[in-house]
Amino acid sequence: MPKLISFVIPVFNEEESLLPFVDGLRATLTKIPHDYELIFVDDGSRDSSWEKLGELVKSDSRIRALSLSRNFGSHSAITAGLFHARGDATIILAADLQDPPDVVLQFIEKWEKGFEVVWGVRKRRKDSGIKKFLSALFYRLLRALALPEYPAEGTGSFCLIDKKVRESLREFGEKNRVVFGLISWAGFKQDRVFYDREGRSHGKSKWSLGKMFKTGIDAFTAYSYIPLRLSTYAGVFFLFISLSVILFVTVDWFVRRNVLKGWTTLMISIYFLGGTQLLFLGIIGEYLWRISQDVKGRPLFIVREQIGFPSNSWNETLLPNQRP
Repeated sequence: MPKLISFVIPVFNEEESLLPFVDGLRATLTKIPHDYELIFVDDGSRDSSWEKLGELVKSDSRIRALSLSRNFGSHSAITAGLFHARGDATIILAADLQDPPDVVLQFIEKWEKGFEVVWGVRKRRKDSGIKKFLSALFYRLLRALALPEYPAEGTGSFCLIDKKVRESLREFGEKNRVVFGLISWAGFKQDRVFYDREGRSHGKSKWSLGKMFKTGIDAFTAYSYIPLRLSTYAGVFFLFISLSVILFVTVDWFVRRNVLKGWTTLMISIYFLGGTQLLFLGIIGEYLWRISQDVKGRPLFIVREQIGFPSNSWNETLLPNQRP
């Protein structure tokens, strides 16, 4: 029996890639026995992405588009799309043409076999050497320290989730969220599909090192207590070292009447301990800042405009605090 597949596609300054992306995805979707809807979320683009989305909506009744009031970040944009999705399954897909549309056919095959989460795992990727190194390091640390079920090879948010998984994500209230972390943490029956990730054929990557770094901090503070535990271990270690030095100095004074000297040693110790304290205060501050963001209760996103949606879309798909 045909079902509805929703595609959630975050967009930020993708005016050059939108039309080729839609053409490629449409060609792929002619091969599936299901209906589909394409939900584009314009995350505060500064180019003509929204105008091009308007043209696409007019050309196809299965295309919908949201425009957020500003740039909230890709994970908030994805969440906005998930809140509006109505499908029996939802596929999260970037509009930059780096994740091949043909892979979604394998996603759907896995879903039809009963899997509720299907990850697109990057077997090879056409990125710069430093970006590949940092990504590999991040995903392995994430798996080792926070999310042991997350694919070690890395996936980003390219995946299929069942309606049950999508509905469960509505229960999460984090403001600084990492969508793939929430999906992995939620559990459900998971599988993966390996693919080769292409290089960008249009435009430039929107993922700067700063954004990658913030995503890393968000992921570790959301799913791991180890950074906080390290501060405890460091405190115990330095306490042991200081007590040992005190004992040594005291014994040395009583035995040899020797007084420990050394301006250099003193300054190195002060700078080292001071730097360590500031580091762990910063880690604690990252946790506290995220807690304060959640307590304030601000919305994850603000929709400026929506086009192509059924008239009752808001009431059916949004949480109470997101409805107009």
